[in-house]
Amino acid sequence: MPFRVLLYVCARLGLTCGLLIVGNAHAALPPYAQKLHDLEDLTKYIEANKGVSARLEHIDLVNFVLRLRGGCEVFFERQVIPRPPGWVGPASPLVFKRASCEIPPY
Repeated sequence: MPFRVLLYVCARLGLTCGLLIVGNAHAALPPYAQKLHDLEDLTKYIEANKGVSARLEHIDLVNFVLRLRGGCEVFFERQVIPRPPGWVGPASPLVFKRASCEIPPY
């Protein structure tokens, strides 16, 4: 379809076509929504690691740290995902970085 015809059709249909031409736009999440995503990432890790869930005392969403009984801490960081310049989409998910102790599997 020639571009002029496409523009004419879009003008007749309104903004909907304009959005289709632009394609998928990604927006940064508001802070409360990003915190929920971060909490979900940490919760998935806790559920997958029974040794962590058995000793969990505190979830630090500011520093991405799980604090366990006995002074053990489990640290997380943002997964490194290559993004195009100017990316404003949601932050990368949290992934395990290191633990300050050995976490026994239960």
